[in-house]
Amino acid sequence: MLRNGNKYLLMLVSIIMLTACISQSRTSFIPPQDRESLLAEQPWPHNGFVAISWHNVEDEAADQRFYVSADISTA
Repeated sequence: MLRNGNKYLLMLVSIIMLTACISQSRTSFIPPQDRESLLAEQPWPHNGFVAISWHNVEDEAADQRFYVSADISTA
């Protein structure tokens, strides 16, 4: 059996958990077409580009390599 101290501690934790669950706000369902789109799901900006660079930190030479993928079409 639980000791008196543990019993009261368990009751206190239970009351706190129940209060937290009851006071939680209700959320309503939003259909997918009405939801705000995520930044990752938005189309790529016109003439946008990505530059990826890296450097081997274990290498003593200060050489850096980079790769740029650019869309510079004017269409």
